[in-house]
Amino acid sequence: SDICERLELNVVIRECAKELFRDCVVKVMVGEDGKRLKKPFVGAGEPNVYAAVVFIACTQEGAPRILKEIVSATPKSMKTKIQQAFSKITKYLGPSYQRRIKHTGDHISRFCSNLPIEMPKDVVRCARSVAENLEKLEAERDVGMSSRQPATVTATIIWFVVSAYNLKQSAAGAPLLNVTVADIEHVTDVSQSTIRSLEKVLGKEADSLLPEWFIAPSAAAQAGET
Repeated sequence: SDICERLELNVVIRECAKELFRDCVVKVMVGEDGKRLKKPFVGAGEPNVYAAVVFIACTQEGAPRILKEIVSATPKSMKTKIQQAFSKITKYLGPSYQRRIKHTGDHISRFCSNLPIEMPKDVVRCARSVAENLEKLEAERDVGMSSRQPATVTATIIWFVVSAYNLKQSAAGAPLLNVTVADIEHVTDVSQSTIRSLEKVLGKEADSLLPEWFIAPSAAAQAGET
């Protein structure tokens, strides 16, 4: 509750965090075969476990927080420890919970609004479309993003779309969008090297990810190469 109070989270998120904690720590869950019982989650008293369930609850309820915010509200926890707890908990809870927390669209508006310049509506709209298309694509085959945290995927999508937008603007001789990878890193707490590396993954799928209304196919093919 102390973490939730520091982050000023609402009652819905607090109850979701409690439910998650009960599901992964208190309850002994039944295995997929309906007979085998899973072992209770180890580490119930560790601050990083509390922090991880709050992190997951925020994302599930459409009010995502980045790890840096969670860490600041949990003095006894470290970012790497929370990440480890996050991975263990989502793996323990199973695919149904994993699907519920991977909605990158929840992050897009918040991250874009925190960038140093006002993002054009078309850019934000395109980023949401890319997130939706990526989710559909991942359901068909492994693109290489499904194991990444939502904030990491969102940071990559924003840079991917900014790059595509600037390609379109450059071809038209129009002003470019002055947003850098460093700006996105500052807002999302995702490293520049990670963003640049994963953007190449999205670049390979540009034709499937970018909506037709946003950019010409010729420019779409170049997205992700910057």
